[in-house]
Amino acid sequence: MRNLEGTIVDLPKVSASIPSQKNLSGKVGAKTINIGEDGATFFPDVSEEGVLSWSNDKNLPNPEPVNIKGGKGDKGDKGDQGERGPQGIQGIQGIQGERGEQGQKGDKGDRGEQGVQGVPGAKGETGAQGAKGADGTPATHRWSGTTLYITSASGTSSANLKGDKGDTGATGSQGPKGDKGDTGPQGPQGAKGDTGATGPAYKLTDADKAEIVNAVIIALPKYNGEVVDV
Repeated sequence: MRNLEGTIVDLPKVSASIPSQKNLSGKVGAKTINIGEDGATFFPDVSEEGVLSWSNDKNLPNPEPVNIKGGKGDKGDKGDQGERGPQGIQGIQGIQGERGEQGQKGDKGDRGEQGVQGVPGAKGETGAQGAKGADGTPATHRWSGTTLYITSASGTSSANLKGDKGDTGATGSQGPKGDKGDTGPQGPQGAKGDTGATGPAYKLTDADKAEIVNAVIIALPKYNGEVVDV
C-alpha cells in the first residue's frame, strides 16, 4: 500500500475476530461456558488513489471504502546537484550527408601587386648563316676610338662597339604572396644605371679589327648588292 506521503510500504495483515452464533458447550468447575468458533480475518488494501478497502475470509460484510490520502504537501527544497557521471562511450560515426550544391561564384578579387622580375632566360642558339649575297660595291671602314665607320655606295654608317655597363640594382625583399591577379601591362623601362668604373685600356689587334668588320658587314642590310665580303 501507499502511505500518506505517496511512498509504497508494506502493511501487516490485520485480523479481527467476530464470534459466530454457533457455540460449543462445556463445563469448567461448577460453571458451564460456551466456546465460540474462530472469527473472520479482515485484510486491508490501499489503492494508488489512497482508497482503503477491506476483504475477509468469511464472506462477511466489509466496511465501506475510505479515502485516506491527504492533501498535496508543500514542495520540498531542491536537493544538491549530484556528481557528474562518467562519460559514455563515443557513438558510431553517422553516414556522411549528401554533398550540397555548389555556391555562387564570388566577386573578382583586387588586382595583385606586380611580381618580382624573373631571371633572364637562357641565350638562344645562333641562327643559321644566310645565303651569300651578290657581289656588290666595295666598302671601306675606319676606326675612331671604339667607333667603327663603314662607307659604302649607300652612305656612311657607324656603331660604337663599346657600351657602358650599369650597376645591377639591389633586389627588394619579397612581400607575402597575394592572390593571383590579372596579368599586368609591361612596366616602363628602368632608369639607366650608373656608369661603371673605366677598365684598363685594350688595344685592338689587326685580327680583332678584321673580325669586328666582318661581323658588322654581315649585319648591314644589302642594298642592291653594294656590300661585299672583306
